[in-house]
Amino acid sequence: MVRLPLKPGAVAFGDDSVIVSATCLRWRGLGDLAALARPALRMRADWPSVDGAIGLAIAVELSQRATWSLSVWRSEEDLRRFLGSPAHVAAMTAHRRRLSTSSSATWRSERFVLGDAWREARRRLR
Repeated sequence: MVRLPLKPGAVAFGDDSVIVSATCLRWRGLGDLAALARPALRMRADWPSVDGAIGLAIAVELSQRATWSLSVWRSEEDLRRFLGSPAHVAAMTAHRRRLSTSSSATWRSERFVLGDAWREARRRLR
């Protein structure tokens, strides 16, 4: 798995608990995965302006035709607002037919540690 570093969001990490959202998208083929790269990297570049976002980590597992994301949020409301945002809805709508499967999980974390979050995401989404 190739992982990009955690991208800071609009909100700084603090002492409060956070909401962690993990997704695993499996693609029909490598061409489908490549088609998602541009909008995914654009969304990552815009991450510091997303209201309520604390951090974003993405990864790709070419042998499994899978992309992974971990997003860290101030609140569940912030996460829901992002999921319904025009940018996210447009990206998912445009590429939904390319998906083989998708899975997601959300949990509260008292202390966010990136390595621990990746392990928890893999445990929950495998």
